[in-house]
Amino acid sequence: TDIILDEHGDVVFELGRNDGGTVTHLRVSSKILTLASPVFKAMFTHGFAESQDLSSTAPRLIPLPDDNTRAMVLLSRILHHKVARIPKKLSLGALVDLAILSDKYDCSVPLNVYGTLWVAELMESACKGRYKELLFATYILDLPEAF
Repeated sequence: TDIILDEHGDVVFELGRNDGGTVTHLRVSSKILTLASPVFKAMFTHGFAESQDLSSTAPRLIPLPDDNTRAMVLLSRILHHKVARIPKKLSLGALVDLAILSDKYDCSVPLNVYGTLWVAELMESACKGRYKELLFATYILDLPEAF
């Protein structure tokens, strides 16, 4: 599966290699990612292998075997402002996966508005047995009012 969020993107994330499912290639812009995350900024600007020879004509393939594919696609859509492809509702499991990825890449701020909306939708159902997961997600996504 190929997903292009920026046709001039200089990076292609390879996702799903370790989960035994379909490998997904996600084309993104390193510039957009560096503006949203200090982790991506370090990855793409401090001489790491991922920052070498970045080019939109020959995007750099970066395997992310440990990252949840669904969460990385959603995170990247949010960071690239692909609003039409961002769901209005999210399952609690998907929210938890996104929170974990957000924590890994230190980019909870761009998720704040969406996280607030998703948590509001999940509040009633989560109180029926999955409250700990919702509490975890609100904490990791830095949503103090919801927390």
